[in-house]
Amino acid sequence: MYYNYKKFFSIVLMAVCDAKYTSTANLMQNTLPLPPPARISMESPQPLPHLFVGDAAFPLRTNLRTKRIFNYRLSRARRVIENSFGILTARWRILRTTIEYDPKNCEKVVLACIVLHNFIILNYHNRWYCPENYVDRQEPGNIVHCGEW
Repeated sequence: MYYNYKKFFSIVLMAVCDAKYTSTANLMQNTLPLPPPARISMESPQPLPHLFVGDAAFPLRTNLRTKRIFNYRLSRARRVIENSFGILTARWRILRTTIEYDPKNCEKVVLACIVLHNFIILNYHNRWYCPENYVDRQEPGNIVHCGEW
């Protein structure tokens, strides 16, 4: 938490999410139980490690790489985290504006929203919390429809 140029305290939230739009453990401490490297196709002789996609804000690590070949996949994968934040802020309106609490409690409020978001996504499968139109979807021919969150 820091005091920003607008004279407000700010929280910098860096998150990692999975394909279900749930946030996961800390990437920088390498605490995620990642699966071992695997072959991506029958033609590829060498197994590849599971990777995270990120931008220049992240240092290169064993499980975080940048290569030209990943540009398209990076774009697709980044839509997942954007959708995750979109769903989170659409459902937890307190995250859309200045949180009028003591700065010590703001982090707890944000973390509580994330925990509740994960719990609902993982336990309520009737899609009331995250309808299918909330997230980006891709049709044949690479036509992308943006989520309506």
